[in-house]
Amino acid sequence: MNMNLGKTLSVGFLSLLLLVCLSACGAEETTPPAETTPKLQLNDDGTGIYTDLLTSGENDPLKALATVYFHYEGDAITSVDSVRVRAVEGWVSIQQDTELNAAGISYNEERSQAAVPFTYYASIGSGMAVYDNIVVVNLEYREG
Repeated sequence: MNMNLGKTLSVGFLSLLLLVCLSACGAEETTPPAETTPKLQLNDDGTGIYTDLLTSGENDPLKALATVYFHYEGDAITSVDSVRVRAVEGWVSIQQDTELNAAGISYNEERSQAAVPFTYYASIGSGMAVYDNIVVVNLEYREG
């Protein structure tokens, strides 16, 4: 009878250990979804950061997060310094630094919006390729 009790306890302990392991593994596999709405950060020193999600591809969506660094004064964008991108979904690799087309930046009349063209390099698994994109920085997303 002691032998049966020992086997029952062993099986019970192993089952409990397996459940703990499975629940811990399952918790690690979930990742929060990427931010999909534009986000604007205006700093007191006149610098700002604007992030927006870039998407392409219909069957296998490619997603990257573009971050535009700029200067502003009041409600006007005074200059755009750089753009960086990072892979969110679908890319095998992506270079964070981009080539900003400073001559191609266009502003609205109040300079509260800027269309910022840039080029970045990324791969979906078959070598690096060149991609062109535009992010529209919009100070109207300011909170408050």
